[in-house]
Amino acid sequence: MAIHSSADVTQEELEQRAHLCASQGEVLKAVELACQLLSLAPTRPYLTWASEWLTPEAIKSIGLPSLWPCIIPMVKLGLSLPPQADRGDARLVNVEAAAGIVGRIRGIFSEDAQLYIEEAMLLRRVGDLDATLAVASLAAERFPQMWPCQTTLMHALADAGRFDEALVHAQLAIALAPENGSPLHDVAVALARAGRTAQAKDLLGHLCARYPGYPLSDEARMALG
Repeated sequence: MAIHSSADVTQEELEQRAHLCASQGEVLKAVELACQLLSLAPTRPYLTWASEWLTPEAIKSIGLPSLWPCIIPMVKLGLSLPPQADRGDARLVNVEAAAGIVGRIRGIFSEDAQLYIEEAMLLRRVGDLDATLAVASLAAERFPQMWPCQTTLMHALADAGRFDEALVHAQLAIALAPENGSPLHDVAVALARAGRTAQAKDLLGHLCARYPGYPLSDEARMALG
């Protein structure tokens, strides 16, 4: 059965429109349609199509402000998967394509810190630890005063098992945003998952002392015992 949009246009018709727009040089419209289709059928390779259409020349011509509304559904799809998602998840074809698209855009509009953060998030879902670490490291290096860049690198380091370095960047993030205890919480949970329960418990104790009433996840509560 065909999937219908809110305007009662079939999925197949939207696919045809997207390809027609791309063939006529209306790349932004084609990508917008691909993102609309993504919400209807996230396992179909719509972002693979978009990746083919979004050449560096097209990206430069369209400009970042017009591209952000297309990036948002790519990010939303990525966030619907856990880090290092199961390779059997059919949505990964689009998440991988999204990572490539955002990386290509980031390479052109390299002064936008959010692009680094979103690319690293998507790469983390795909499970490409080396690429995630490379992009996250670049983000923290280029934008050291932005705490989300520090936490992006923190997560990448924790995924790689480099917990001491992850904790350093958690502390840097907290120094930049003292009201935010999530970096300590997330490193502690990563330690617990790695079987380093004593270290996780110590860190969570510090978290609870510094941020009374902080909402602990189930994993954090289990680590505390």
